[in-house]
Amino acid sequence: MTPQAGLKTPLHRPDWTTARLKFLLERKRRYLRSDDGVVTAFRDGVVTLRSNRREDGFTFADKEIGYQGVEAGDLVIHAMDGFAGAIGVSDSRGKCSPVYTITVPRTGAAADTRFWAYYLRNLAITGFIESLAKGIRERSTDFRWSDAGNLLVNFPDCKNQKTIADFLDRETARIDQLIEKKERFTRLTEYEFDVFTSIAVTRGLKNQVCLEDSGFSWAPKLPSCWRTTRLKFLCSKISDCLHETPVHDANGIYPSIRTADVRRGTVDVNAAKKVSEEEYV
Repeated sequence: MTPQAGLKTPLHRPDWTTARLKFLLERKRRYLRSDDGVVTAFRDGVVTLRSNRREDGFTFADKEIGYQGVEAGDLVIHAMDGFAGAIGVSDSRGKCSPVYTITVPRTGAAADTRFWAYYLRNLAITGFIESLAKGIRERSTDFRWSDAGNLLVNFPDCKNQKTIADFLDRETARIDQLIEKKERFTRLTEYEFDVFTSIAVTRGLKNQVCLEDSGFSWAPKLPSCWRTTRLKFLCSKISDCLHETPVHDANGIYPSIRTADVRRGTVDVNAAKKVSEEEYV
């Protein structure tokens, strides 16, 4: 056993039991079925058929070597993406690649898969799983069952696990509803702003105004009292940038800023070419 595998998780209560996770959950290897769809663990903790969510952005294996069956209620851990929260209880029957670990409660063990999904996702959110990385590549923790199963975990009895999981299910559902309402309100507010802006610039601020055909596709009707002209007649001067490479002058004092001199919101004046007063003017 590696030292990392024997680490105790940062969650600990003296009145709870401490044991290795593998004594509560066991890895399950199931055979595939001909009608199985692909199950994916997403980083928000949802484990479901890809067809239930999205199928774009994924690669498909020509030969499903090592694929395994998944049942609804299984605790699924993505070995490569678990550090980012791709851990959860599957809501679907299907199949997944060998990069996933499929676990179920051991017979007679005090384990509620929903509780352990929240538990392990919390280890991901707090960075504990990422701290187990053995390689040098950034954010590439390989969280296999050999590591997950050997974690020393601290937990209450199964009844309290269920109570905690039920509470978190209710609260996360309530928060998701609040987020959806806020997003809907934001979309409506943006729509109303666009409508009010469109009315203000094509009708004015008066509630009742006489309109006439404008001939413009973007505003077929405009107030009859408004004038029509080209934008260039409303500007005293229209300036355009030079579309040529500036000639560097060793004695020049005026920096000529190029797009290459602008990086990440800052301007590197020292790297800019210097031009003479004649070229600057």
